Parts: sequence; C-alpha cells; structure tokens
Amino acid sequence: MINKKYISQTLALGLLFLLYINFTNASAAPTIQGCAVFPPDSIWNTQIENLPTDPNSNSYVNTIGAEAYVHADFGSGTWAGGPIGIPYVTVAGSQPTVAVSFDYADESDPGPYPIPPNALIEGGPSGDGDRHVLVVDYDNCMLYELFYAFPNQDGSWSAGSGAIFDLQSHALRPDGWTSADAAGLPVLPGLVRYDEVQAGEINHALRFTAPQTQKAYTWPATHDASSLTGTQYPPMGQRFRLKADFDVSGFSPEIQVILNCLKKYGMMLADNGSSWYISGAPDERWNNDALRELHQVPGSAFEAVDVSSLMVGPDSGQARSAHNEAWYQDIWCAQHNGETGITLDDGTRADCVTDTHIIEFDFADKWYQSVAQSLHYSMHYSAARKPGIVLIIEDPVKGEKYWQRLNALADNFGLPIDTWSYDGHAPGQFIERPNPSLPSLKSDLSIHMPILRFNDPTGSIDIWADFEYAGQSGSDFIWKLTGAGVE
Repeated sequence: MINKKYISQTLALGLLFLLYINFTNASAAPTIQGCAVFPPDSIWNTQIENLPTDPNSNSYVNTIGAEAYVHADFGSGTWAGGPIGIPYVTVAGSQPTVAVSFDYADESDPGPYPIPPNALIEGGPSGDGDRHVLVVDYDNCMLYELFYAFPNQDGSWSAGSGAIFDLQSHALRPDGWTSADAAGLPVLPGLVRYDEVQAGEINHALRFTAPQTQKAYTWPATHDASSLTGTQYPPMGQRFRLKADFDVSGFSPEIQVILNCLKKYGMMLADNGSSWYISGAPDERWNNDALRELHQVPGSAFEAVDVSSLMVGPDSGQARSAHNEAWYQDIWCAQHNGETGITLDDGTRADCVTDTHIIEFDFADKWYQSVAQSLHYSMHYSAARKPGIVLIIEDPVKGEKYWQRLNALADNFGLPIDTWSYDGHAPGQFIERPNPSLPSLKSDLSIHMPILRFNDPTGSIDIWADFEYAGQSGSDFIWKLTGAGVE
C-alpha cells in the first residue's frame, strides 16, 4: 500500500525529489589542427568499456596470441632508414592537388589529392613496407590517404589504393571496398599521437594488426584480406579492449594513458601484420624505453567486444549514444559559452549556466522532472537567469512524444522556460524553442502542476508542485515555488 505520509516527509526533506546520478565525463572528439577527427558519436570516438564481450573472444585472442605481447609500432628516431610509425602531414585548403594512379582503381577514390612535395611516407622515401601517405586538409577537414604510395617525376603519384574521408561525416567506404588499409577503414583516427598522451588522455579507438584474419569483416570495416574461413580467426574491424581488471599502476605515466585508452575505447583490427602491434605517429618526443613497457601486456589481457548494438546503419560510422548526460552538457555548454556543474545557494549543482540561462539536461522520458528542476535552478542561482531545458532525444519516435508533452505543458501554464531538443544521433544539432509570449500575465497567477508519479500494484500517487507568479524583470518572468504535496 502506498504510504502518503512517507512520501510527504520525503518531499519536505527534499522539496521536489529528483534523480541525480553521478557520471564520468566523456571527452569530445579528438582534433588535429582544429578539425575534429570524425564527429563525437563516431564509432571511433565511442567508449566501449561497458559493452558485452564477443562470444568468440577467447578464440580470437588465442589465435592472435594469448602469450604474445603488445608492441608500440611507433616511436622516436629511425628504423631501417625511416621514421618509426605512420606519419601524417597537414595542409591548407589552398594546397595544389596532384593526380594519383591506382593499382586497385575500382576500389579507390580518384582524387585529385592535395599531396605536398614534402609529404611524409611511412618507412621513408626508400621504404618498402606499406608506404602510407596521410594528408589532412585542415581548412576543409578532409582526410586523404594512400597505400603503397610513390611520387613520380612529373609531380603525380602512383599508389596501390587510396581513400578520401570527410572528417565531418559518418560515411563509410562502399561495402566490399578497401581503403588505404586492408579493413577499408581510415588509418589516421587510430594512430596514437604524442600530443594526446602528453595531454593525459586518448579519446578514440586505436589501430592494431594481427597475423591471421578471417575472410570476413564486421562493422565498421568494409573489406577483408584473407582466405581463411575458420571462426577462430578474427574478422577485420573487430574491436578489442584491455580487460578492466588489468593493473596499470606500475607503468610509466605516458604508458598508463595508452593503457587506459585501451580499456575505455579499445582498438580495431585494421590489417594483417604482427600480433598486437599498435599503430602510432612518429615523434621525436617519444621515449622508446617507456614504449617498450607495453611488452609487459600479454594478449591474454584483452577481450573482443561486441559493438553491434551501437550500429545506426551498415553504411554509417555513427554510433548509437553510449553517452551520459555529462557528455551532452559539455557539448551544449561549450557551444553556448557556459559553465557546467555550478553550485547553487542550496548546495545543488546546475547542469549548465550561461549569460542568459540556467539549464537542466534530461533524457526525453524524464521530461516532467526537467520542468521542476529548471525552475529550481533559476530560483537558487545568485543572479537572474532564465530557466531552460535541453531534452535529449535518442529515439526519434518516442522522443517526439515527450518533446510535445514538454512544450504543451509550458504553453498551457505559461511557464517561463526556454527549451532545446537534442537529437542524440546528431551532435551539435540543438533546436531552440523560445518560451511562449505571455503579454497578459496577472499578478495572482499560480500554477499547480504534476512533477512525479509513484506506482505500485495497489495504485499510484501524483506529486504536485505549486508556483506563484512573482513579477517580471524585462523579458524574464519570475516564479516562486510555494509548496509541494501528493494527491
């Protein structure tokens, strides 16, 4: 039986009971010279530490080598006359383009490609390995990649294959197509870069190789490079992560950054090669002795991850939201020059405060909670701020229903709340809905509105809040919370 007295006491202690969950902040997409390396909700930039283990994980790990160890296939200095790792260059949008001929022209983007005369080649000018050439056009945020690339005397280039990626897009390669990598994936997003390690966090998946792979590929890969059909062989694109209980405390700080990334974001199988070889960009600041600490990490410390639940569509690298409210707060607040986590005079914390608004973030099915919370924020902030709500809509059908309910409530009662909706699959696409115009508010206007509903098998109890109109400051309407109770 529902205990009304208990609920009333709870309300008296908490005023209006709302759910607070402490989340770990997720970082925005990695950047190179001002360009995000794919959107924040790209599968490359999505944390996978809480996803289920792939059913074939043990077989995959044993095939790659449970006793083999991780190796940093990058560093400082040179090896066999070339830099250690896969280099890349950045160019302006004005960089002249050159023609490129391809051995696999039917699966390559024809270009032209903005390759500068001094483009860096993996392995050096005389190298005979994969000879990747990676170029980022930072004005247009485009990525150009070549495999087995050679410059010609007339300024053109010859390559095995080539791919062009719009870093602002989720588009994958056509199904069955290669890229500059065997899996049909871009190379650059999976590289370990020194600046990231120095900053203390790598917020994207890494690229790695395995000696034997399956004649198959899994999202987001689009291409295989094997004739082996046994299910013990991992497919191209397979995601792996370092097990959560692997102790990283004894490693050098820079190596801990890499290992923590492998726990949170993992790594994608991108090519055939040596066991557990992780790719990175060469940099003279790397400490090669520290990088060799990775040899202490055995293959048995990894597990394969099933990322299929994140797939929005087979032709898109966009991942279904694996983000918490804090992730959305960080993006929206940064776009609106606000601050997150501001402590109010009653000790609670507002999600975001801008020059004009104090904002509550909620997922769509909690729309009703967001109303009271935004008003509560506004009441307890030291300066005048209009209450606002950002409603996070991850399911377009259900979300639209909640969005309409929220706005109908605001319209019906003339609530002074500005609202934004957020499509959880399209970061940055916030749709602003200004609060309704209320020219004839009366001084005795009051609002009696539902906030929460408690249900059990014997019935339900609605929790209500009462607000009184307390005046107007410019275009801002001031409301006073006068009580709360149950019905």
